[in-house]
Amino acid sequence: MRLFVITATITVIIGSFQIACTDAKSKSNNLTYKKNTWTDSIPEPIGYVNDFENIFTEKEEESLTRIIDSIEKATTIQIAVVCWDKNTMPNKEFFELNLATAKKWGVGQKGKNYGIFIGICLGVRKIRILNGYGIEAVYTDEETSLVLNETIFPYFKQSKYYEGIKAGILRMISELKGRL
Repeated sequence: MRLFVITATITVIIGSFQIACTDAKSKSNNLTYKKNTWTDSIPEPIGYVNDFENIFTEKEEESLTRIIDSIEKATTIQIAVVCWDKNTMPNKEFFELNLATAKKWGVGQKGKNYGIFIGICLGVRKIRILNGYGIEAVYTDEETSLVLNETIFPYFKQSKYYEGIKAGILRMISELKGRL
């Protein structure tokens, strides 16, 4: 049996992916990026779903895109899903890579910061959900960890990545309704 590791305010061992739900606010103050560094190699977004690892079919990408687009129109919450190919992603710690990408892409409307960034790399067995400051204020790291443990991981254990991400997004949005 492989181990899952979740880092938030607590660490939990559950399965076969290394997971991190981290308070982006506390970590981001410690990071500095200089012009012309590794962040320059972060690709430009191609849409809500950026599957550089090819884990989703074209239909699954289109379905997730429609779901995320309708969520943004109804709630102003912006969601980005990035599936990193371990052979082409910048050689940086997974948290730093996802945080820098979310910042570069501007996930979450300025002023509201209602952004959710989901970074996945099956090749290194990691997934990270980063919530913008506006989401963090009403949705805890523990709640995000529960979404991973109870909703996303059961599907991932069956190699049903689309179903896991879709179910996780829908659960988070359902739980966020009325809080923002």
